Amino acid sequence: MGHAVMLPDALYQKIQEYAARSAQEPDELIVAWVEDAAQQATLPEIPADLANDPLFQIAGMFASDQPGWVDRHDEYLAEE
Repeated sequence: MGHAVMLPDALYQKIQEYAARSAQEPDELIVAWVEDAAQQATLPEIPADLANDPLFQIAGMFASDQPGWVDRHDEYLAEE
């Protein structure tokens, strides 16, 4: 199974240049980088009391088209 990832043209151009210098195909290089990053990644542990919290279990379940405080924090700070 394969998946597609959209990259900006300028970034892909850099990847192509690097791949050519290292005698690899761009897709092989990208897969190697992602595999390396995945091996180095560590997920934070969630405390048991938080993991069992009913509100935590539904966190991120819903999406809204309305911007929240994270998106508008500069506006809120400017109001004060």
